[in-house]
Amino acid sequence: MNVAVLLLAFMIGITKSTEGQQQQQQQKSEKSQKICETQEIHGKEVSGGYLTSPNYPFSYPSNQDCLFNITASANLVIHLTFTHFHLEDRALRSNQCLNDYVIVTVVDYQGREHIGERFCGNQLPEPLHTMQNSVYIRFHSSHTNEYSGFRLRYQFLTEESIFEPASSYFDDDLRYLRYCGGHSNTKTFNGEIRSPGYPSFYPKNVTCNWLLRVDPGKKIYIRVQYLELSPTMAECDKASVYIIDGYRHDSTTDIVKKDDASQVKFCGSQLYYTEEGMKSYMSTGNRLIVRFVTKGHPSPSLLTKYEKQGKPIGFRLIWTEVENILPEGNVCPGFACKGGELCIDDGQNVCASRTQLCIDKSLICNGVYNCAENDYTDEEDCKLRLFPHLFNINIPA
Repeated sequence: MNVAVLLLAFMIGITKSTEGQQQQQQQKSEKSQKICETQEIHGKEVSGGYLTSPNYPFSYPSNQDCLFNITASANLVIHLTFTHFHLEDRALRSNQCLNDYVIVTVVDYQGREHIGERFCGNQLPEPLHTMQNSVYIRFHSSHTNEYSGFRLRYQFLTEESIFEPASSYFDDDLRYLRYCGGHSNTKTFNGEIRSPGYPSFYPKNVTCNWLLRVDPGKKIYIRVQYLELSPTMAECDKASVYIIDGYRHDSTTDIVKKDDASQVKFCGSQLYYTEEGMKSYMSTGNRLIVRFVTKGHPSPSLLTKYEKQGKPIGFRLIWTEVENILPEGNVCPGFACKGGELCIDDGQNVCASRTQLCIDKSLICNGVYNCAENDYTDEEDCKLRLFPHLFNINIPA
C-alpha cells in the first residue's frame, strides 16, 4: 500500500472522528437545551417542598433559562428559603449578576408583578416571606462557568402563620424597643396602636411594623385618633406613619405613586387633616400594616409643649373589624352605625358623605368610637342600653 493511500485513510479517519465528536457535542448541546422546562407547582393546603437547579447537586448545564411558577389557594401564602446557593460571581467591573443568576418575582392580589433583584455568587439570599399566593422564579445560566446551583424550599402557609414585617430599632435609648411593632390577636374586633414613647417622646432611626389581621371576608377600618409628630408638614421626613394594605407586596424597590390607594401617609399634626375621611382608611381585605418611620427625635418645641401644657407627642390609631360596608337595604348581623351625611352648620350648607359601617355587637358602649369619623352612634344612649331596668317607669293604670 503506497503512502498516498495510507494518508487518505488517515484523513478519512480524522474526518469521521471529528464528525463523531461534533455529533456528540451537538447531542450534548441539544440535551442541555432541553433539560430545563417550565415547572408548575400549586398548593391547595398547608404543605411544601424543594426545587433545584438542573443536575443539582452537580454542576448545572450552560445556556439554561428555567422558570418555576408557584401558586397557592387564596387562603394561603408562600414562603421561600434557599438552603444552598452557588452560582457564578458578579462581574468584576460592573458588580452585576450578568451571566448566571436567579430572579424571584412576586405577583400581588391585583396581578401586579414585583420583580426582585438578581441573585448570584455563593451567598445565601435572605428568606422571602411573602404575603401573596403567587410567585415565579427564573434561573438563567450563560455559556461560561458552571457551579453547583441552588436548592430552594417553598412553603404554603395559612393566614395564622403570617407575622408583621421585621422592625428595626437604631436608637441608643432602648426604653421603647418593646413597643416598636407587633400584631393583633385572633378573635379581636378592635384595638389601638400607639407610637413608641407615647405620649411624651418617640425614638429616632426606627421602623416599627404592626400587622392587623381579622377573619377572612371581613375588613379593617382604621382612623387617626391623635397625631402630633412635628410642628409643620415640612418636617415629614423626620417622622411619618403609614397605613398599608395588607395585600400589597412590601418591596423597598417599588416606587409608590401619589395616587396609589394601597398606602396612605400621615405626618405633621392632626390639624392639617380637617376634611371628612382624611384621617381614616378602609382595607381591601382582612389585613393591614401600620408602619412608623423616624429619622430624628421630637423637636424642642413639641417637647416644651408636652412639659408645660401636657400636649401629647406621637400618634394613636383606632382600628375596628368591619363586617361590610352597608349598601342600602342590606342587613347587618352586628351593630349598624348610622352613617349618612355630615353637614356643617356654618350657613354654607357644606355636607360630606359618611360611611355606614357594620361592627360587632360587643363594641357597643365599650368606651371607644368604632364607627366612622364623627359617627358616635355606637356610644350613644349607653346608660339606657346597659341599664335598661333603671329607665323602666311603671305608670299606674
